[in-house]
Amino acid sequence: MKKIIAFFAICLSASIAKAQLFHTADLYPTTTSIKSRSFNGTGKGFWSFKLLDTLGRVMDEKIYRKKELVVNYLYTYNDKNDITTTIAISEKNPYRKRDTTTYIYTYLENHISQEQCIYHNNRGDQYNLISHQDSVFTYHYISYSDWARQQDIPATAETHILTYRQGLLVKKESIRPNGDKTTTWFEYDTHQQLIRRKIERDPILREKTVYTGGPGSDDQYYSYIYDKKGRIKRLYTTVEDKTYQLATYQYKDR
Repeated sequence: MKKIIAFFAICLSASIAKAQLFHTADLYPTTTSIKSRSFNGTGKGFWSFKLLDTLGRVMDEKIYRKKELVVNYLYTYNDKNDITTTIAISEKNPYRKRDTTTYIYTYLENHISQEQCIYHNNRGDQYNLISHQDSVFTYHYISYSDWARQQDIPATAETHILTYRQGLLVKKESIRPNGDKTTTWFEYDTHQQLIRRKIERDPILREKTVYTGGPGSDDQYYSYIYDKKGRIKRLYTTVEDKTYQLATYQYKDR
């Protein structure tokens, strides 16, 4: 059976190119706004406008399709620059005009030891740090279909082993309860942006993974054109020797 993975170009931003597990903000302290455009897959024709606070964190993000506002995201942060709430406002969907996602963190020596993520529909995810040795962190991940009834409804559980080097995630091992394992390797350029993401699966899938919504592969490369301040101006991806432009970015400075 083919494994289908969605790859949505609309979700690409200047920060998505970094391998992240938790919801930590990228900082652009000299920037007041970022305008980006998407070019491939389901993101084609979409563009976004982000307003930043004095610390360089995105506080307000509007996503458009041509001239039509699709969704407006509002963000709040704690003093560690981890996102604490995301509010999605959409006039297009009368049933979900205002969705709020809440993030709650517990810290151990400046590392996240627990993250709780509670969605608008009362579904919830939770990461718990179960071991930590040098730059290797092991988290137990649980997903609840009903956050309020955690003890009554079976949960989806996984183990994630994260290996860091110089503060960057270089390997993520995800182990399901049945023993299936996915290992993802990450490589970066001198700007600390992701340039390669390689996925290995155990057991190996009998058929090739199919990505939908945009160019994607289990072994995927990224490249960038930067401005004078080291910010991404253009983002590209290479899949099976073919290069696609994913997005462009424009910055307004203080």
